[in-house]
Amino acid sequence: MEIVTRKEAKDKELKRFNTGVPCPNNHESERYTVNNKCCECTKERSKKHYNLYPENYKISAKKWVSENRENHNANTKRWSSENKDKVRASGRKFDRKNLPEPTRDYPKDDLCECCGFTETRTNNEGLPIVLSLDHCHEKMEFRGWVCHSCNLMLGYAQDSEDRLLAGISYLRKSKKCQTVIN
Repeated sequence: MEIVTRKEAKDKELKRFNTGVPCPNNHESERYTVNNKCCECTKERSKKHYNLYPENYKISAKKWVSENRENHNANTKRWSSENKDKVRASGRKFDRKNLPEPTRDYPKDDLCECCGFTETRTNNEGLPIVLSLDHCHEKMEFRGWVCHSCNLMLGYAQDSEDRLLAGISYLRKSKKCQTVIN
């Protein structure tokens, strides 16, 4: 960025400018035209403040989103469409949080290892939901990659084979449900 004075930056209606002179904290950073403050110092101050008062930031962010829902949705949709790999990777990272390390890679075909179908649900941006990392809750061991429906089914059955078999028996007895069970 070219070196300009604050007055020149105001005249050109620039939001930031570079004086070429380090700030008192020795940052050779741009400065904000509106207040002449070092951008790097401002960033550091914001990080410190956020770490001290994270709840204030959460409240402020929620308020902004609720007041600017359409703008927020448009921004999120645009970012998600430009960063599909990051969106999918973040879904997998979230699923793995505090969970055992998988012993198999994520399925390239996106097929659920329980039912054999692909995940049909999508998130708010219209992108497919990633498969969940399934694990044994007692031993904390990885079992496989499952779709949301199978993950809920296993969870609500509390990983009990007896409950799942009782559910199958119940479905088979029912005259109303004509679903074929493989």
